[in-house]
Amino acid sequence: MTAFPESASPESSVPDVRPAYTRELAPDLARGLMLLFIALANVPGFLYGRETGGLVRPLGGTRADQLVSVAGIIAIDGRIYPMFAFLFGVGMVQFRRSRLEHGVALPVVRRMLTDRHLWLIGFGAVHALLLFAGDILGTYGLCGLILMAALFERDNKQIGLFAAIYLGFLALYAGAVLAGGLTTPLTPELVAAARSTFAPVAEPSYPASMALRFQAWLSGTLTGALTTPIMPAILLGWIAARQGWLVQRRYRRLLIATAAIGIPVAWLGALPTALAHLGVLAAPAWAFSGLVALTGLAGGLGYVAGFALLGQRLQDRQSAPVRAVAALGQRSLSGYLFQSVIFAPLLSAWGLALGGWIGAAAAAGIALVTWLVSVLLAYALSRAGRRGPAEVLLRRLTYRRAR
Repeated sequence: MTAFPESASPESSVPDVRPAYTRELAPDLARGLMLLFIALANVPGFLYGRETGGLVRPLGGTRADQLVSVAGIIAIDGRIYPMFAFLFGVGMVQFRRSRLEHGVALPVVRRMLTDRHLWLIGFGAVHALLLFAGDILGTYGLCGLILMAALFERDNKQIGLFAAIYLGFLALYAGAVLAGGLTTPLTPELVAAARSTFAPVAEPSYPASMALRFQAWLSGTLTGALTTPIMPAILLGWIAARQGWLVQRRYRRLLIATAAIGIPVAWLGALPTALAHLGVLAAPAWAFSGLVALTGLAGGLGYVAGFALLGQRLQDRQSAPVRAVAALGQRSLSGYLFQSVIFAPLLSAWGLALGGWIGAAAAAGIALVTWLVSVLLAYALSRAGRRGPAEVLLRRLTYRRAR
């Protein structure tokens, strides 16, 4: 890993990982596989016309629907966005290092990163306005702006300390939410309020749905930045990229331990939510939202570690399917937006309205097919030597002022 050229750089003592011209498989493979999980996490948000019990996933349905919903609550919900945030942090360090290696001055690099995050917020706003209220790009852009201004030039110890303090506050918040949820009597009125939700996807008028989506996105962007572990995940991504955790084989034991501990912790942390969703546990599902968020960070890191181990194993012998998934990872922004291009008109009430009558299992099937199509499209772009359309646009906007 090339050291920063500044004498006071926090990475000045970090050794090289690989030559600059070698692209590591692990981060790209992780992003590509992660997009499948994102599709499975987001597609329930396009279902409407049924009770949800306070969660996005609908209650009831066939046994297959219930199995898919429970599996999603335990293994996917609240685990994927911390994982994406961690890789987002890795990408920030990679971008900085790459530009410095190409001779770009540090103030210009910082301005480019600032522009990049501002444009991500803009991408998220347009994405929400047109297609998906649950957009996460705005939250990542906002968190990136805040953390870059405050901590990007700090050393790893200071970054790790801030991440630990932030997680402590999130733990207090999770405890307060849990205490409130468990001590609040489940009156019929509260149960009815939790189960009768109105989502923008249920609005048959597209113009009216735009206003609902944008309103939901604004509140979600702010609360997502403050009450979820996205910021600590980004900070841990910085440290991982600086130290080479995902690509240096000497960290293999660390990755194994992270996967072996993080994933079971996340699954166990979501178990109360799953039981409440099924009605086995007499508590509102939202009471465990803080617990899901905290353990979700452990699960996100565990998934990244597992994908990194897979990437290290396949680095020197990449089959066509592996290269195709990695190609999607290199075009993750386009792949993420592509999912909404398929889901929104197919499932929303203003479109074909399939979300009003299909179940969770059928929706998961649509998510899987959509991801497979995005893999094929990304591979075709890769073989043609072309970036994803969203990446091209973001790159032009980012580099415009620097030029």
